Amino acid sequence: MNYQELAEEFLDFMVTVKEGPMPPPPDLMEFSRGEMGILVYLVHLKDGVSAGELSKNLKLTTGRIAAALKTLEKKMYIERRTDPSDGRKVLVYITALGKEISQRKKKEALAHFTKNLEKLSIEEAENFVQLLKKFITP
Repeated sequence: MNYQELAEEFLDFMVTVKEGPMPPPPDLMEFSRGEMGILVYLVHLKDGVSAGELSKNLKLTTGRIAAALKTLEKKMYIERRTDPSDGRKVLVYITALGKEISQRKKKEALAHFTKNLEKLSIEEAENFVQLLKKFITP
């Protein structure tokens, strides 16, 4: 079998399943596209960033970021404040509630993915994770 035949086999299989190799936890469905990524970015990478920086680093359109920030602000997970060093800029900060939700969702996601990985032997799970990382890395 060659790479093209394997790709065809993989695509044929993916057409028959409704979800990817590891479906997301059901509770993450309450977040629209980009919202969880914004929370994770603010908690783990950098708090107090511009919407433009979020757009660039999360590879989402500025429109998608704006919509997600509006929703996250309504939920009180983030707040927007004027940059003290440049009054023209607005920076996004995570709130205590946003941190709490992010940490809780991470625990739920870990439990969900652990349950899915347990369908495999430890060796298969290790190979699966390594292959996914290799497949996704540019």
